[in-house]
Amino acid sequence: LVGNGGNCVGCEWILAEGEIAPETPAAFDEFIRRHGSNTIVFNSPGGSLVAGLELGQRIRRLKMHTEVGVSRKYEFGHHEIVPGVCASACAYAFLGGVRRSIGNMFAANKNGIERSRIGVHRFFRADALSNMDAKQFAARDLDAEQRITALLAVYMVTMRIDARLLGLAAEADANSKRWLTDQEIEDLRVAYDPEEFQPWAIEPY
Repeated sequence: LVGNGGNCVGCEWILAEGEIAPETPAAFDEFIRRHGSNTIVFNSPGGSLVAGLELGQRIRRLKMHTEVGVSRKYEFGHHEIVPGVCASACAYAFLGGVRRSIGNMFAANKNGIERSRIGVHRFFRADALSNMDAKQFAARDLDAEQRITALLAVYMVTMRIDARLLGLAAEADANSKRWLTDQEIEDLRVAYDPEEFQPWAIEPY
């Protein structure tokens, strides 16, 4: 738990770095019981898909905000958030946030400076990754793959994310990433602020 020294909502945050492991959701529960915060900042290459989904569900249940970045210490022991990376299972955990921020991506793009990145790819079984040419199509394997696909689809709907994100994830294998563009991040509701004003419109009643 770190912060920028201010006295405000969001002036402290949980820094979540490293790989997401099967035991991460339980560790997160214990951390929240001891410390608590309404914001979690991710900088992670990913890890366990199921653990990432479970973590996202916990974050949504607690109505927390999520951000992508790295916490860097500066003067007087305070911290600031600088660009980071959230990929693979981390991306799904990130989607659990009620408000989701990937840094000031539009300002970064306009000024040509580095910004945080979020990436997705197809899901793979660990044993398949060790030998990509191995036979993986037993009935049980196909059943498991369909269950995971359905789980991801339901998760997207529950989190109110555009399911087209799954199509983008399918473009990259486990050894690469499909980095989302600023426009995709906005269009698919990957980044979202529930308090942001929507475009003005006239609708019939």
